[in-house]
Amino acid sequence: MQIPAHPVPPARARTSAVTSALALPLTLALTLGLPPGLASLVPFTSGAEPSPARPADKPPPNADEQIDRAVVKLQRGFMAGDFTPAVEFLYGPLVEKMGGRDRALAAARGINEQMKARQVVFVSWQARKPYQYLASPSRRYAIVPTEARLRIGARREVQGSYLLGIERPGGRWEFINGDKLNAQVYQELFPDFPKGTPLPKVTRTVE
Repeated sequence: MQIPAHPVPPARARTSAVTSALALPLTLALTLGLPPGLASLVPFTSGAEPSPARPADKPPPNADEQIDRAVVKLQRGFMAGDFTPAVEFLYGPLVEKMGGRDRALAAARGINEQMKARQVVFVSWQARKPYQYLASPSRRYAIVPTEARLRIGARREVQGSYLLGIERPGGRWEFINGDKLNAQVYQELFPDFPKGTPLPKVTRTVE
């Protein structure tokens, strides 16, 4: 998948696309811990022309180690059926639009209960290296490929996706699930993201 360079559609069309893309079904939401229905909480930007951007010459200092630490915490939480650790690493502006950390934690606990009710169990969840780093004039991004193996009732499913990492002030990395981040969503939420960047393929396979 690439982020194509094409004209920005009318505002109404953009809003519809972003809303659709971020309204994740449960099993996709589980991959990062984003609660279903998140779309109504996402702020929309003006749709201005994106700033020029370039690949990072080299990874930011200690970035792999910082992301590795986040991955370990996410993995432990997912394997335990606990999505509250994911709130720690969820992209800050989304947490704010959810009403703050306490409400985000409550939403994560709700996902825990939905998992049990729908018999959704993580068999494994892991990130795959190398991570890819990109830079814009205003911030750095990381692309972290992921693979999740789920048991959903009697069915087994493999989901290939990625986390989009956003470097925040102070060098902290926060993430958003990449499953539904299409070109229009990138334009709305991350207009400075480098156009034409190859992204990991998003796949879902029933075993």
